[in-house]
Amino acid sequence: MALAVSVAGKRQDLAGAKPRDGAAEQDEAQPLDAALLLRPRVRLRRVPWLIPGWARAQAWPRLILIRRGVPLTEALLAHELAHVDQWRRLGALAFVWRYCLDFYRYGYAAHPLEEEARAAATEPRYRNWARLLLQAQDRDKAPVAANLSEAT
Repeated sequence: MALAVSVAGKRQDLAGAKPRDGAAEQDEAQPLDAALLLRPRVRLRRVPWLIPGWARAQAWPRLILIRRGVPLTEALLAHELAHVDQWRRLGALAFVWRYCLDFYRYGYAAHPLEEEARAAATEPRYRNWARLLLQAQDRDKAPVAANLSEAT
């Protein structure tokens, strides 16, 4: 049975997938997490500003907002994907309540949900999820001419 995943609305077979150049050793050491297939679809959107103004990105249940000019790295995306999981795990009302209350109690640096997201940014499951989203975004941004020249 062939495994397939839908990324950005496009079906991709995982059985014959080849890693990007220079990532072969890393991908062999950390295989694709099967739970990754159960993750929700997440959209990425660039925005001119965020509240608070110092924020580089912000996660919602199925949307990650990235401030214009901020480089979209695998680590940043993995951090925000951890927040997407927190939204799902706690539920919308509980997440907002807990985030605000803990922000008041601990501030940003010692915020328990932020500490969890910072730790998750190094976990293979979040890094793999981030890598899939970045690859899908790269494919979507590829110029049509480049795709046609590859096909010929």
